[in-house]
Amino acid sequence: MNALKFLLKFLVLISLFFSYPVIAAKWTWRNPLLPENTLRSVSCPTENFCVAVGYYPTVFTSTDKGINWTQQSAGTNNSLYSISCPTETLCVAVGYSGTVLTSTDGGISWTLRSSGTSNRLYNISCPTETLCVAVGDDGTVLTSTDKGINWTQQSAGTTNSLYSISCPTENLCVAIGYPGTILTSTDKGINWTQQSAGTNNSLYSNSISCPTENLCVAVGYKGTVWTSTDKGINWTLQSSGTTNQLSGISCPTETFCVAVGNSGTVLTSTDKGINWTLQSTGANNWLSGINCLNHGCIVVGSWGSILTNNTQPLVEADINPLSGKIGDTFTLNLADYFEDSEDGDNLTYAILGNYTVVEFDQSQLPQLKLTLVAGGSEEVTLRVTDSQGWSIKYAFKVAVESVSVACEPAIYSNQTDQAYLPAVEMPFFTRIDGKAVNLIGLYSALLEMPFGFSDFEVKELTFIQTTATSDPCHAIFTPDTGTLTIPFLEVTAVTRYLSPQLIEGPVLTCSATLQQSVLKPEVLSLIKYACDLPV
Repeated sequence: MNALKFLLKFLVLISLFFSYPVIAAKWTWRNPLLPENTLRSVSCPTENFCVAVGYYPTVFTSTDKGINWTQQSAGTNNSLYSISCPTETLCVAVGYSGTVLTSTDGGISWTLRSSGTSNRLYNISCPTETLCVAVGDDGTVLTSTDKGINWTQQSAGTTNSLYSISCPTENLCVAIGYPGTILTSTDKGINWTQQSAGTNNSLYSNSISCPTENLCVAVGYKGTVWTSTDKGINWTLQSSGTTNQLSGISCPTETFCVAVGNSGTVLTSTDKGINWTLQSTGANNWLSGINCLNHGCIVVGSWGSILTNNTQPLVEADINPLSGKIGDTFTLNLADYFEDSEDGDNLTYAILGNYTVVEFDQSQLPQLKLTLVAGGSEEVTLRVTDSQGWSIKYAFKVAVESVSVACEPAIYSNQTDQAYLPAVEMPFFTRIDGKAVNLIGLYSALLEMPFGFSDFEVKELTFIQTTATSDPCHAIFTPDTGTLTIPFLEVTAVTRYLSPQLIEGPVLTCSATLQQSVLKPEVLSLIKYACDLPV
């Protein structure tokens, strides 16, 4: 009889092994070490380190992003349902009959703690290294403020079983359970308020994830998906596209979530849990727990199954700092610098932020064209995203040589009492493709002094072009204050003494500020004037 039982287990293991060596080119089956044991939960505090727990009990640790696993001794006979590792060394696991275990060496050795309850504890969340909150049968809520060593029972205000909890911050926790019970706490799990999701579908263990303080996504029975954007108070039912039970969810970012469940179900959402896409894994067993970080997801389930998928885009080569003069251009083939060959994903690229020293042509990506437009240096940040939504940010430096350019000055003539300004900047507002854009209009101007020494009248104003950047050589008119600032103005010194005619002297380099008249906008009064004396 024992030989027959062993043979059946062996045949099941063999069938699983040959069914999932590589799943849909996106999910990789990691051979189960103990196929008869179900894994319920996995926690990955860093990209490399993960701990998985399960029935009878089972504890596995991985230090290479879930590729290889080592079995550890839990020191108890009770099954473990959930684990939370706030750091790479500290882990707290909970399970059957109020079991609480803590580890301070990354899941290698464990210490049994007294929880003060014999109720099953289904889920735990540790938002900080010291604070942990666990939930379970009959509305059980336990809190610990000393790394899971001592526990205090709190009143949840319900006797319904609570199957999952997520604490996105030290103060805020959201717990869910049967039948559709939703509770929120804003004081570290001490006091709780019941919220309404409008459903009686039970939300199963490991089934809520709050990536931010405002956003929470919960999954459960018959493919139920609920989202909240106000800290778990109000909820909206979403369509998941499946009727399979969803048992686990992880949202590594505010927009990207992955849910798992019965029959090898894996769903992904890239819009905060609103729309979902069914992913093909080839698996048909129960997937009960999931943890996603930047490198990808670790999924655990029945028959000791451990699946890993997707790595974030990788930097294949660094982009060397770019340097040159104004007007220089560079073309980067971004495909030479980033790759995702492990998953075979296509990559997309986007420049983040606004820059003044460089302009970009992104119309032919992955070919990125850069044009240096102004002196100075900046760090350019781009985002690289794969087809499953995983992304990285990468920064490189651009330095542009500041070239001293002789400014074309404005010129005032004492013979004509006119000032010619070759370039005057005036801001104006327009729309391009429906987007608001601020541009600078460049004009030439002719000013005449018909009213006296301090008043000028605008005689001519001619549009030249638009520009996106200001030039220190240009005169600038500021509409908000009505001032015209002329940084470079050449004036020929003259004298009338001892002669009936003007006698010209040296050319002075001056600056001037004029104020626009309120009653006559075309008239500007000289309010500030300074010249460099000739040597």
